Amino acid sequence: MVRKVFEFEATLYSETPEFEIKGEVFYCRPTDDLSSIEVLDYLAGLTGGGGIARIQTMIKLFNEFIPEGDVPRFRKTVKDKKVPLSTLNEIAGWVLDEYLNFPTRAAEQSSNGSTTAAPPNVDVSTPPPDETSTS
Repeated sequence: MVRKVFEFEATLYSETPEFEIKGEVFYCRPTDDLSSIEVLDYLAGLTGGGGIARIQTMIKLFNEFIPEGDVPRFRKTVKDKKVPLSTLNEIAGWVLDEYLNFPTRAAEQSSNGSTTAAPPNVDVSTPPPDETSTS
């Protein structure tokens, strides 16, 4: 039997992504506060399935990634400033991108010279490619 052992170093570096909407700044949970599988679950929810599922995932993403006490202010800002859905989609994509790129930025600061590959940037506004292939 063949076995491959995957080893990795624990990440000691953390970031707190932040974004701004019309002068209102919002902070997300620290990057080390979410597991990679949680980030992938959100990515899958925003890129696959139907429109309603994507919207539900986006709402859940904002509720989970923005600290609980700041969610009402975020919702009020989105409502009062009439933030379009396309902008919310852009924000959700950017937030996920920050979590997807986190290991690469941490590895760049590594003192031992090693690097960690991260997935390429993902544009969540583009639907996934058709899974049926003619090749």
